[in-house]
Amino acid sequence: DSYEWNYGVRMRCSVGAVIEAALSAFRPYDSPSESPSLYSAGASWTHKYGKVVLGDFNARFGQGLALWNGMSMTGLSKASSYFRSAAGISSSWSYTGSSSHTGAACDLSFSRFRLSAFVSFPEAKKKGFKRQSFLPAVNLAWYGRNMSMSVTHYMEFSPATELLPGYIPDMKTSADISVCLKGTDMFSEVAFDWVNMAPAVLFGMISPVGEDIRLAVHFRYYPDSFNPSRSAAPR
Repeated sequence: DSYEWNYGVRMRCSVGAVIEAALSAFRPYDSPSESPSLYSAGASWTHKYGKVVLGDFNARFGQGLALWNGMSMTGLSKASSYFRSAAGISSSWSYTGSSSHTGAACDLSFSRFRLSAFVSFPEAKKKGFKRQSFLPAVNLAWYGRNMSMSVTHYMEFSPATELLPGYIPDMKTSADISVCLKGTDMFSEVAFDWVNMAPAVLFGMISPVGEDIRLAVHFRYYPDSFNPSRSAAPR
């Protein structure tokens, strides 16, 4: 039998704008026990040159074609949902931390470049840290006055067991670019799924055509063989 009630707990503390720590837990209505089944926790340290995050975090790069997690608009209900503004690494304080990465991450900014890297453990909340897969990723971004571009690569490793040899269940590389010219945003990303040998491409544009009217266009090639497990691009 399930209990017909739910609850949520969230705690957050900070030391100025430099150190933050948070913990959240949630028990949904259909949970078979009184203990929370969804939770997230983490701590971050922010410096003028970057940040370090331990615990649960979000990783959002490019236009979401290869690596993007957390809250995102997967439909195209309005013009602003066509274009993704990549936030890089950010802490995750949500109740439903199951969509976040769990591990260690960092952002490093220098001149017009930002280097983001992390190592996460996809099944940490299910199996703990013993004999499970791990996922390293890296993104290098450059920001100009009216243009930005970046390259992203990640690879998931599954360790060998008594029954299965070690293997790579997921690996992708992507490159993206966005340009703003006289109020018109143009953006594109190209990604390749190395496991399934499948490419994916998207291109979009948002342009003002009147005082209160914007025209948004989105083209994409997104085959079924391309694994979307860690992406959030519109399909």
